[in-house]
Amino acid sequence: MGSDSPDESFDRERRLSGGLAYSDHDLRSIFGWLTEVDLRRMREMLRDSDLFGKSFLWTGLFRRPATVAPDRVS
Repeated sequence: MGSDSPDESFDRERRLSGGLAYSDHDLRSIFGWLTEVDLRRMREMLRDSDLFGKSFLWTGLFRRPATVAPDRVS
């Protein structure tokens, strides 16, 4: 699923033409500065469900690194 078109074509055409496709490797690279909590395929949901889910898509939860504000350092 998704499109094999280069990113520039989406900017020019202002449409996704089938969407963008990222692999788990791509997502880990894009969000590499974050800590991965969970990255998995979505569960397929029925058409009449109140929930959205397509098994060819990824869902991920990433955590930003904890930082300590300079004025809070003891």
